Amino acid sequence: PGRRPQRLKPISFPAVYAALKRCSTQNLHGKPHSPEGFFAVWLGDCPNNGENWAGTHKRNRGIYMALQLCEARSKEKHWKIVIRKEKVDELKNDQKFWALLALARAVNTLRFVQMPLISPQNDDSPAGSRARFNSFFFGSALYHESRLLVKELKVHFEGLPEFQELVKVTESMDAEEVKSVLRDLRNKLVFHFDIGKIGEQFKSLELSDHTFLSAIGETNGDVYYELSDLCALRVFYGSLPQDDADAAAWEALLARTKAMTGLIVDFAEKAELLIVAVLTNEGWGEAI
Repeated sequence: PGRRPQRLKPISFPAVYAALKRCSTQNLHGKPHSPEGFFAVWLGDCPNNGENWAGTHKRNRGIYMALQLCEARSKEKHWKIVIRKEKVDELKNDQKFWALLALARAVNTLRFVQMPLISPQNDDSPAGSRARFNSFFFGSALYHESRLLVKELKVHFEGLPEFQELVKVTESMDAEEVKSVLRDLRNKLVFHFDIGKIGEQFKSLELSDHTFLSAIGETNGDVYYELSDLCALRVFYGSLPQDDADAAAWEALLARTKAMTGLIVDFAEKAELLIVAVLTNEGWGEAI
């Protein structure tokens, strides 16, 4: 009790998973043999009673599930597209290819911010809440940037049906409704941190509970500054529900969240279809 988690040395995924497999037969304070049990030891967080065990299991469940996902992916066929040297020389001055790389960069960022949502949805730890909120904030800001990119892509890809499908995502009713708030969110509270904007939101923030931060244990990895993110959230939603009884306000908030999430996912999917179409039209289906 009271022992701080050990400082971990860098370790590769195969080594971690192999260790989980080897130690799955170890017993932890009389608990059932399980990889999760070993993971608690590996993290230096050894429970000594049922209550602590439950807390440790809950905190480490997301990491263990991520390891399981990695193992499943490791069994899939790995493939890649490699460009021949002579083709690279041709593409270096091809502005259409530059545009395609810019779109691919946008897709990479949007896929990246979706990753925190893979963790269990019932992870209500401070770190879990922080990841979900900021996945949403950064995803929204990156969508705004991606929307601006589409205008620059028009000169290169306007004739492709796949490009027109991408445009539909950026010009939909949902996209128009959030256009102005995304600009503020991106410029004031995600890619930049405007003190005046934070103050403006805080002055108008009405909550039943103003929690500055929440945390678990003594490490800063599980510290979440809730109040600052609620100020950012208010930029996107306007007023926030003050309590659980305000059903209509929560319904409106949920609807806007789903719409924004849909825009992010739809953009990434349509962008990848456009990339495939461009590569196909350029003859990339043949050996290059």
